[in-house]
This record gives sequence, structure tokens and C-alpha cells, in this order.
Amino acid sequence: MSNRTGRLRMFRTSTAAVALLVTLGACASDPLSDSVRRGRTDAGDRETRVSAMLRVAGNTAATGDVATAAGIYRRAHDLEPENVTALLGLARSLAALGANDDAVAAFRAVLDIDPVQLDALRGLAGIYIAIDQPRNAIDHLEAALEQGEDARIYNALGLAHDMQGDHKAA
Repeated sequence: MSNRTGRLRMFRTSTAAVALLVTLGACASDPLSDSVRRGRTDAGDRETRVSAMLRVAGNTAATGDVATAAGIYRRAHDLEPENVTALLGLARSLAALGANDDAVAAFRAVLDIDPVQLDALRGLAGIYIAIDQPRNAIDHLEAALEQGEDARIYNALGLAHDMQGDHKAA
């Protein structure tokens, strides 16, 4: 057998093996994905899926693709409605997209779950400042200060007071 014939036979065998693996992979179903699509997940599967989705969404947001990140955070929230991380990610993404009403709703949903959640209080205050509602911002920033002092809170408070014309408080 010539060297060329041997290489050709080995190439065909390797190609056939790869094709078989790809075919088997395509035919095999992912039980986790199937169960999620059908809405029949147990708690462990759901937590694993949501955890993976949150990692992907965070990485996606970090690259600047906040629209895609928002969609992933929304799906994670749909699977686990009480997941604060999913809601915060969704709220931040919506705020970055300028979807202020939806961002406010998402931040409020976080506060419904955890009324003293610092990131939600700051985020909601930031939206209120952006939409020229400084009084609402001040209320949330003062609640945030009760959780601990933070220069960002004081800066936002100064801005909100300044927007109201209360330069002394600013």
C-alpha cells in the first residue's frame, strides 16, 4: 500500500468519525434544554440553567451588547422570578438602553423582593434623576444611605438637590 493511499484511508476514517460524532451530537437531545423549553424543570436544573444564563448575560453586558444581555436577563428572570441578580441585571440593561419605564419597573420588582437592596435603590434614584424627578431620587437615595455611606450616593443626592434648586442641601 502506498503512502498516499494510507493517508487517504486515514483521512476518510477520521472524517467519518467526526461526521458520526456530529450526527450523534445533533440527534442527542439536551435534557436540561428540553425540560426548560417544556417548562418542566426541577429546582436544581433551573438553578443551573439560570446561573449559566446570568454568567453569559454579565459577560455580554460587559462587552457592551446590553440589548442581548437584557434579553438573557429577562429569560433568567422568567425562570426564577425571585432572582434578584437577574432582575438587577435586567434593570441595569434596560436603563442603559434608555427604557426608563421598564427599568423603573424592574428596580421596583427588586425592591419588592428586598426593600433595602442598595444597588436597586441607587439604580432607581439614577433613573429618577435622568427623567427629572429629583424628589423621588432623594427618597431612594436617603433610603440607600441607611444601608451605608457611599460617595456615589452623596454625589447623586447633591445632584438631585441641585435639580430642585436647593443649593444649600446640595
